[in-house]
Amino acid sequence: MIPRHQKALILKRLREFPAVTLVGPRQAGKTTLAKVLSKSYFDLEQEGDRVQLDLRWAEITHSDQLVVLDEAQAWPEVFPRLRGAIDARRKVNGRFLLLGSVAPSLMREAESLAGRLALVELSPLSVAEVPEEYHDNLWRYGGFPDGGVLGEGATFPVWQDSYLRQMAQRDLPTWGLPAKPAETERLLRLTAAVNGSLLNASQLGQGLGVSYHTIQTYLDHLEGAFLIRHLRPFFANNFPKRLLKSPKLYWRDSGLLHALLGWSPGADLFAQPWVGASWEGWVIEQILAVRQGRGDKLNAWFFRTSDGLECDLILESGGEREVIEIKMASEPSSDDFRKLEKIAHLVEATRQVMITRIEDPRKMVVTGPRWSVNLAAYLSQFVTLPSLSAFAVTPPAASVPVLTQRLAEAAGALRERGIVSEETLLKRAQFLKEDLDALAFDTFTILPTQWLEPPGMGVRIPSIEYEFGKTDHDIEQPINPFNAPKDVRLVEGTSLSRGELGHFGKISEIGHTIIPKLWLANQMLRDRVRLPTQHLDTLNEVWWLSRWQGIDSDSVEIEYLARRDAANRSKKTPSTVDWRFTVLGGQVAINLSVKNRRGTVGSRLFEKGVYLFGDDPDEVFGESADGEINVLAITAYHGGWSTPQKEADLAAAYLDQDLVARKRPVIDAVALSVVVGGNTPSSYDRLYFPMTRSLAKKDLILKAIFKPMDTEDSSRIGRHRFPIPLSDLLGSAH
Repeated sequence: MIPRHQKALILKRLREFPAVTLVGPRQAGKTTLAKVLSKSYFDLEQEGDRVQLDLRWAEITHSDQLVVLDEAQAWPEVFPRLRGAIDARRKVNGRFLLLGSVAPSLMREAESLAGRLALVELSPLSVAEVPEEYHDNLWRYGGFPDGGVLGEGATFPVWQDSYLRQMAQRDLPTWGLPAKPAETERLLRLTAAVNGSLLNASQLGQGLGVSYHTIQTYLDHLEGAFLIRHLRPFFANNFPKRLLKSPKLYWRDSGLLHALLGWSPGADLFAQPWVGASWEGWVIEQILAVRQGRGDKLNAWFFRTSDGLECDLILESGGEREVIEIKMASEPSSDDFRKLEKIAHLVEATRQVMITRIEDPRKMVVTGPRWSVNLAAYLSQFVTLPSLSAFAVTPPAASVPVLTQRLAEAAGALRERGIVSEETLLKRAQFLKEDLDALAFDTFTILPTQWLEPPGMGVRIPSIEYEFGKTDHDIEQPINPFNAPKDVRLVEGTSLSRGELGHFGKISEIGHTIIPKLWLANQMLRDRVRLPTQHLDTLNEVWWLSRWQGIDSDSVEIEYLARRDAANRSKKTPSTVDWRFTVLGGQVAINLSVKNRRGTVGSRLFEKGVYLFGDDPDEVFGESADGEINVLAITAYHGGWSTPQKEADLAAAYLDQDLVARKRPVIDAVALSVVVGGNTPSSYDRLYFPMTRSLAKKDLILKAIFKPMDTEDSSRIGRHRFPIPLSDLLGSAH
């Protein structure tokens, strides 16, 4: 976790008051920070936590342990009870830490706690919490920890768009905003368009089709949700010049602002017409967040006269008054200083500060009443900024926006060509998030995206990996697919890499749509997905379920007892197939056993000693009845090349009819999917079945297995579904 700048202030206020309220926007890190301070945590948006708090109230209020009440505004009944609990032991401080994502609702209820409660605001990440090397990222992508600042914009703007959509559709209406979600989304875009400008409520009202007073109400809600800031104009009686009285409107998080304005990381930010206002607002927000976060009591204004004399910020704190001008230039001009000096004289400022993007420390001045600095140098006079060596980047949490972005990167050209839609990726991310929550991995980490640059190709390929524990598939370094070593562990499809993350997303969709009654509701299946040594093999099984004609989702069973003879039934662990289900409207039942086969290189493709049914091969299948098919599905990975003959020989070994002598199970078809690694990764499918089967059985096999082409699968480089013509397949079958 990144150390938060406001932690020291929170601890100080807890020593001084019985209760502290920590407010700030959703996803700014309030909960994460609070859980560091206390293990006694209750989320008051959750009915279960409210019940627990109610049942344990007497125990909690008689303890000196700090209690965290998250989203306190969601349960207003708690405030009168808090007042009574605090008054009963008034001299004991540091007992309650309240968290809230909206200032108006929380503060209305907290008025009864006057004198008992201190207020601390937690902003998203600021320049006081990340090294200077990340400051431009902080401006480009905003300060929300999951929004891209820590991963070079990997989740931008997907995370921001999702955040704003949730605010418009759920949070703001819950907190009392009377506008419809579509109207709120238009309001957000309108306010982004006038960022850094004087507020003209009538003009905004016309753009939205509402009155001046309605717009004021809407903006109050946005400000209370910490989305925007009204910066008041400086005003003084008997001032020698006429001063403007309208406030300025700024978006508080630059990442949300840039997403609303339609900027993408591939575009030049400095070429945008609104870049100056964005930079100005970001610098102002950083100054206020950092200085208030250390406990400074600030008055902040902007300055503008009717004849055009202006500066961006006036700060008053501790008897000092600063006039601050913010420029995107690399160095200030003498004219800038002359104007600033004139304003300083008019407002009786004790310090003049010019903040630019100046980089050379020899050209900065931070002594006397006139400072010429960059933002980091200015704030270093008030707080100690973190160094890069002491800063550890935390991988992004597996949130829906992060997963959507990672799945989009894993889809690659399929997404760009429209084969996999944005809606599909978002749905998969939502399914995948539900699955990750249900699986409850002890650790599940999506590693930061690394970019591979194959020599001479002029392209950048994202390498995306996830980790969830010790596994035979782990790799220590990302593999360049254009120069992959000939090692079975590193072959595409056997590592937890970009391809597997995308595969996991597709599997999640299959689970939710094809086997919804079993997918992660079955304890055995859930354990297998969660177990590192079986994770990929289990995902491979589920993937095979999606490849049949008209599968009946209600019919899917796991670990089916296909052999019902007395000898098998009497075993402590009887032989079973992995799955049983019906297809084609119940016409055909499939008994499916799925196996992975890993070879190494070249001609040793399938000669690695891996038994499909254990070291002592057993008769897993019983002889198939009418209307059912025993299918062995093999996904074969190798790092070199293959030949049709070797693949046919593999299938023949399991279709041999001399069952008594060879002790082989009764298999009606072998479906083979070959994944080839090496320098030219590809994959293809083949189907084999014995010619000795009856015509009716062969007809069932062909109807069941040859489903309509999956566009997504067939569009992957080198993939083609069952490429052998039917006549050739029948002619070469065993």
